[in-house]
Amino acid sequence: MVRYALTALLLFTAVGAVAQEPAQTFFVDAAHVGAEDGSSRNPFRSIAAALASTTAGRGDRVVVRAGTYAEVIAVGAGESLRSEDGANHTFITGNPNTPADLVTLGQGSQVVGFSIGETGGAAVKVPLNGSATISNCVLYGSDLGLFVEVDAAAGVFNNTFYQNGSGVRGGLDATIDPLKNNAFAENGTGVSVASSATLNSGFNAFFNNGVAVEGAFPADTDFVSNPLFVAPEALNLHLRAPSNLRDAGDPAAEFKDRDGSLNDVGADGGPDGARDTVAPQILVDAEPASLQGPAPLAILFDAGASQDEWGIASFEWDFDALDGISAEGFGSIVPVLYDTPGEYLVTLRLTDNSGLESETNFNVVVGDPPLINVTASPAIGPAPLSVQFDSGFSGAPGGLLFDWDFDGDGNFDSADENPRFTYTELLPPGQYPVLLNVQDADQVSAQQRIFVTLTEFETAASAGFATGEQGILAVDDPANPVDGVAVVVPAKAFNTPVRVGISAVPEGALPLDPPGEVLAFANFSPVKLRFGREVS
Repeated sequence: MVRYALTALLLFTAVGAVAQEPAQTFFVDAAHVGAEDGSSRNPFRSIAAALASTTAGRGDRVVVRAGTYAEVIAVGAGESLRSEDGANHTFITGNPNTPADLVTLGQGSQVVGFSIGETGGAAVKVPLNGSATISNCVLYGSDLGLFVEVDAAAGVFNNTFYQNGSGVRGGLDATIDPLKNNAFAENGTGVSVASSATLNSGFNAFFNNGVAVEGAFPADTDFVSNPLFVAPEALNLHLRAPSNLRDAGDPAAEFKDRDGSLNDVGADGGPDGARDTVAPQILVDAEPASLQGPAPLAILFDAGASQDEWGIASFEWDFDALDGISAEGFGSIVPVLYDTPGEYLVTLRLTDNSGLESETNFNVVVGDPPLINVTASPAIGPAPLSVQFDSGFSGAPGGLLFDWDFDGDGNFDSADENPRFTYTELLPPGQYPVLLNVQDADQVSAQQRIFVTLTEFETAASAGFATGEQGILAVDDPANPVDGVAVVVPAKAFNTPVRVGISAVPEGALPLDPPGEVLAFANFSPVKLRFGREVS
């Protein structure tokens, strides 16, 4: 019966209709070298080449990877032009002295997630009688940010219009619906529409425009506020943490941010908005650079070279772990005076405007404290994990006090010189800081901290890498399903000591397609590492 039903269906399709060809996705990467066919592996190098391969009306997508594209393009009917990495990384640029319209949108098309500008024409245009949607874009530095021509229609939401002659212009009988959750800053005119145009606006933010709205009235939910961009001079228009544009957009579910919170007005908001997933990169200089000397020792710490795309909101310093890890200094540059001999653990925590944190620690040696070198064996593996700790002590033979904190809770767990501690199966996978404080008979202290990492799966191989060290960690066990798997760490990939572990994921632990494949899992400790170079 199944065969007859299928035959009947095939006959009906053959005589009744031609099946619609499925939509295609084409990739673009300006940095690609080699053959181009629009696939993910062999993307086109220009957006125009990708668009030339699409079929209007089929619903094709063009996905553009990070880069700058100096192009004038037209998106076909029903097609979608999307960036892979968001407006802060993907630019379509022109020439401010040339009146070219950079992106022209066909009927029912959309553009999502680009910075488009630097033209004497329109950054984006919806032509006569056309319709399109524009979202999560930064339209900047142009005569017109968006031009909706006569009788054209556009949906415009979660964009940032910055330093244009006009942010949005609507022609005769144009329809701009919705015009919501957009930020207009430093434009000659924010929104300008013909008197016959239809405008459905709301929850837009205006700041420092010559004229906010011309030809219509601002909506009751529109507001005036400094957006507090992270670095507008560098065209970094992410919002800083105290910005009034955060969670200020239309509260309707369809406009909520990707994390489920209320809409952030501007290019980062809404369901297609960019998300911050990378914690700050910490870079610290000090004077003296050796971080050691006789008491009293004055040190100037400088973390001003630290970086974060979304902007660093706070610097918090702790200069001595003896009193717990708590903020004792603030700002990117801080001085501190150590007037008592000892080895002091310094902790710096950075928080970006998205709330992501990075932390690093290092030691300052004042005078001649006890010399310790804390190690753990093993330092990585699944729970229950029994770890032998070694203080690495070298110094006076007696009168020493050892205080170990194995889980970072601020309470000392052992007074032994070289203790053993078991991390039980009740503890979740993750990173556990271990602090040792040693005090000699003269009450001179030394502090050091290392990390133990509990992994989800059994570790097949692990190794530690010193700051800036290069090397290869490989599994050399023919009986292990991930035998031969290797992690290659180039020089200067990390600015902190790192431990790497390789695990084989047990069958059934994670869904695999196709089934039967073996998955290798790499653990890096400490957590929230930022890779300075490619680790493969």
